[in-house]
Order: sequence, then C-alpha cells, then structure tokens
Amino acid sequence: MITELTLLTFQGLGSLHTLKIAGNSINDISDGAFLPLNNVTSLLLQKKNVASLSSLMFKGLVSLQILGMSENNISSLECDVFRHIDSCKSIDLSNNKISNICHGVFTNMSNLQSELNLRGNSLSSLNPYQLIGLSNLQILDLNFNKIQHLPSAVFKYLTNCISLHLSYNKIKSIGIGAFHNMSNLKKLFFKRNYLQAIPFNVFDERILFNMACHFKPLQLHLSNTVLHCTSCCWMGQGWVTFVDLARLKCKTYFYPIVGHHFKITKYHNTHDWLRYKCFENSSSSYPLKCSKVTKHAETIDNTENTSSVATLHGSTVFNNVTTCNVTDKQNEIVNTEPILYISLPLVLSCIGIVCGLTFLCINLREKRIFRQELGR
Repeated sequence: MITELTLLTFQGLGSLHTLKIAGNSINDISDGAFLPLNNVTSLLLQKKNVASLSSLMFKGLVSLQILGMSENNISSLECDVFRHIDSCKSIDLSNNKISNICHGVFTNMSNLQSELNLRGNSLSSLNPYQLIGLSNLQILDLNFNKIQHLPSAVFKYLTNCISLHLSYNKIKSIGIGAFHNMSNLKKLFFKRNYLQAIPFNVFDERILFNMACHFKPLQLHLSNTVLHCTSCCWMGQGWVTFVDLARLKCKTYFYPIVGHHFKITKYHNTHDWLRYKCFENSSSSYPLKCSKVTKHAETIDNTENTSSVATLHGSTVFNNVTTCNVTDKQNEIVNTEPILYISLPLVLSCIGIVCGLTFLCINLREKRIFRQELGR
C-alpha cells in the first residue's frame, strides 16, 4: 500500500495523461513529486489523508486541467499553493476541513473556468480578496459550509459566474451589493439558510432588469427557507424566477383589533407564491398586485397556544388591514365573508359617526312632528 509520494514515485511516466490514485492511505506528498508528469491533464487524489498543500507540491504539472482532491483533511489554502498549475480549469476540494483561504490564492488562476468546488468544508466567512482572480469562473460551489454573513461586494470578481451555490450554510444577512458586478449569473442557490429577507439592494438593478427584458431572469432556489413577506415583495415583479418552491415559506405578523395581547403569524407555503404576486399596495417600494392563487396559512394564537391550518384565496394586504376568504383543507368554503382586522381608533370613529347620524335623524323626526302639530 502506498502511503507517500516521493520524487521517485513517478519516474519514467512522462507520457501519462490521467493519474488517479485510489485505495491508498497517502498522508504525505513530497515537494516536486509530480515533476515527471508534465503531460498529465487530470490528477485525482480523492479519499486520502492529505492534510496540507504546499507551493511546490504541484510543480511540474504544466498541462494539468482537472485537479480532484476531495475527501481529504486539508484545512487551509496557502497563498501560492496553485502557482504551478495556473492552466487548471477545474478544482475539486469538496469535503475537506478548509476553514481559511489566503487572500489572493487564486490570483493567477484566470484559466479556472469550469468549476471551483469548496462544498462540505468549514468556511465561516468570505471576503472579496479570497476570490480575486476568478473572473472567468462559471460555477462556484460553497454548499454545506458554515458561512454566516455575505459582506458587500463579496463576489465582485466573479464577473462570469453562471451558477453560485450557497445552500445549507448559516447565512443570516447579506451586505448591500453582495451580488453586484455578477452580470452573467443565471442560478443562485440559497436553500436552507437562516435568511429572513433578501433585500433588493444586494443585486445590481441594471443587471436584473437586462436579464428580465431578455426573458432570462435570475433563477432563485429558496426551498426550506422562511422569509418575511414585506421585505421580499420586489421578487414578484418579474425580476427573478423561482425554482423548487415546495418548501418556501413566507411569514407575516399582524395584530388584529387593538389587542396586542396576542399575535397572529401566517405562513404562506405554496407553489410560486411570490411569482404570482400575493400582495397589493404593500409598504414595500415595489408594490405587487394581487392574483387569485391558493395559499396555505397557519394561524397561531399565542394566548391559547393553539394552531389551525386554513387556505386563503386572494389574500390582500392594505396597510395592516387584511381581507381574505377562508376555506378548509378540502377547499369547502367555511366563511365567504371578508375577515377584517381593524384598529380601535377606526372602530371608535365608526361608532361616533353612527351615533351622530342617529341623533341627527331623531332631531329631524322630532322637528317634523312638532311642525305637523303646529299646523293643526
């Protein structure tokens, strides 16, 4: 069993084009071990115990285009580790333990076009300088990491990126302009994160508008995500299209009548909830128009700790006043009258108007009776 690769391991194999080492427990690769392999285009060292990469490890691999080192124990990427394989077009470092990426590690990797796979690592943060040099990269996979925040302009060097994978992280917030300059982005994966909103200003409005005008809007993958409805209303304007929304939930809060003693939370969970424009006259700067699309809602009363599931038809929000038709799961109409939640000042105003009109009518009636008696 091979446990290490030395300067003599590949002597006489200069005509080799593909090197795949499997079923071995390699834990040490000597600097210059691949020097004789100047014709190798594909190097696969997967499922090994390689713990670190040095700047001289890949020396001699001048023709390398595919590097696969998934399922090792690599913990960091040093600054000049790829300087001898600048012809590489695809790098797979998935399922390692990478927690640190040196600034400028990809500076000379302009040929890295196909894919950079960093999924299944331990990255907790990103900044633009870690990704500098990836201007021609088309696919960046960062799924299954521990990223919590995307800072402003973090992907500004990925000008040719087509598909960006950020699913199954711990992302809670996105900085303004995080996706600016990504003029070729077609697919954005955000499944199962801790996001509560995706603000409009994280994107470049001109780019989204241009894509929408060419009938190729950005595809958003947001399943297993709970968003605050009012902060995401811009999504229903046709700027983006949605894929796999089976588990997307939209959450709204409002307090019925004047009783702030309990709160109702509604979870809208339906196919193409946003695409079909659920809200009208929203407080968002990008108001939506209502359309009759079935939406599922869960109502929770915190005072009694009870919950019930209903179906809403054509739900419309007018500045904290909600009207809808409620049906049960079998779509049998339970209450076809609009449910109107109003505030105490409005109730008191209505009562005052009614009382005033009633008093006026009584006075007019009494005056008419008095005149009739005088005429007699």
